This record gives sequence, structure tokens and C-alpha cells, in this order.
Amino acid sequence: MYSNASNAWIRSVLGSAGAQLGLGESWAQLFSAGIVIGLMAIMIRLMDDFLDEWVDELRGIKTVGAQLGSATLPYCLALFTVSAALLSKLTIVLFLAAYGVGMANDLHRRLPTGLKGRHEALLALTFGTLTQGIAAMLWAFSLMLALQCGDDFLDYYQDKRVGNYNLSQRIGRVETVLLTGCSLILSLMLGPFLTICALLAVGAVHILLPHVRLENERQVFTARGKDDDR
Repeated sequence: MYSNASNAWIRSVLGSAGAQLGLGESWAQLFSAGIVIGLMAIMIRLMDDFLDEWVDELRGIKTVGAQLGSATLPYCLALFTVSAALLSKLTIVLFLAAYGVGMANDLHRRLPTGLKGRHEALLALTFGTLTQGIAAMLWAFSLMLALQCGDDFLDYYQDKRVGNYNLSQRIGRVETVLLTGCSLILSLMLGPFLTICALLAVGAVHILLPHVRLENERQVFTARGKDDDR
């Protein structure tokens, strides 16, 4: 009786997204999902810092991604590999959703593939929907959209000052708040436990990662690269 009640509770907190991602009726699955979400939060933050290094430099901010430099990519691949080894489906939808939402500022720009940002975003989201299921992909997309909108809302004035035209400036601050709220509600409806884990992980990364200092490590990495060039 107790086991059945526990399994029913786990199914309810995982929601339709969790069921479609193949998360089972066990506490181990919940724990693994939390670990994967935490690792992916770090990976996405590092990549974001690396890609937006010029914006952070104009703000006078030294991020971990900037400190790592070209070493950011292998570390991100390592985090992605560990996450995929634990829960491949969850890792895939989070990555594809982050990729698709990340194209919001490049919708009309032609990328190295020859496609525009909106085309690559559509391909990523379509592929995720076809391979992982609509509920799982919609959960991940709504989660990433809420996080992106919230981040752009908070960075509205800083980005405007340095000339970075983010999503909040494109659609308006009030509209950004409404879109954040609607996306977050949808995400909670599809996967309450997964969404709460993601919010906690992103909050922890946002608070803790800026305090990490790796200048010495980057200097060693750069010095070795120069020695190799010689």
C-alpha cells in the first residue's frame, strides 16, 4: 500500500513530461534527474558566458566562461557526457531547448550553416519533439523560455547600456514578464518536480558561479598553448 502510494506521488510530481522522458517510479530516478538538471545548468551557463564574453567585458564582469577561454568547450562536453550517461532523454531535451531558445537574439542572422537563426531553432525543437515527445520538448522549451525571459528582463538596462539588444528590449518589459509567467506556469504543469529542480539549480549557479576564480588555471592553459605553437 505504501509503495503504491509513493509511486503514485512520484508519477504526479514528474508529470507528463517526466513520464515521456522515461523517468521511473523510484527515488533514484528523482535524484538522477536532479543531478542531470544541475550539471546541465552549469554547462549552459558556461557556454552562455563564453559566447557573451564581449558583453560581460563591456560590463566589467569576469565570468568563469571567460576565465576558461577555449577550455570552456571540452569542460562543457564533459558535463554533457556525464548527464547523457545518467539520463540521456532529459539531457537531450534540455540541450535542444536551450539551443532553440538561445537563437532568440539571432532569428534573422545567417549562421555558418547557411541557415538563419530561426531555421536552426525550428530544426532543433522539431527534432526534439519527434524523438523525445511533444510533452517533454514543450516542458523543456517553456522552461528555457521562462529562464531566458527572466534573465533578459533583469539585464534590461545593463544590456541596453552596452548595446546588446536582448529579448526584453525587443518585445517590451511588461510583455517579457507576462511571457515569463505563462512559460513558467506551463512548465510547472508539464513537469512540476523537474521545473522546481531547474529553478533551484539555476539560482544556485547564478549565485555561486560568479564567485569562482580561475585566472591562474587559464594562465597555465594559455602558456602551454603558446609553448605548443613554438
